[in-house]
Amino acid sequence: MALPEIDAICLHCHHAFRERPSRTFLGFQQFTCPHCHREVVYPLTSGYRTTYWVLVAVMALVIIVSLAQGRLAFPGLIGIAAIWALDKDRRLRREVVDAQVANASHHPAAR
Repeated sequence: MALPEIDAICLHCHHAFRERPSRTFLGFQQFTCPHCHREVVYPLTSGYRTTYWVLVAVMALVIIVSLAQGRLAFPGLIGIAAIWALDKDRRLRREVVDAQVANASHHPAAR
């Protein structure tokens, strides 16, 4: 299913644009900035974010149950990828807010 166009802002040059994103391997939204032509990776959509949180919760539960039974357990590759994706999502959401603030301070009429 194709993603709808969204209003985005370049995390590098802070140029605002509207484009249809593609998806990266872990589900992040990806664009090419029409102004500086750099790759822009946007945060996860809520569905991907929720799925990753559920995976992390299940993984944590399995580890806790295993430890309670006296067995040693480690997160699998999928669990590690979900944790990494959630951390990257947190950082990207902060970068988007910072870029929006920078854009608004340079273009007061865009508010």
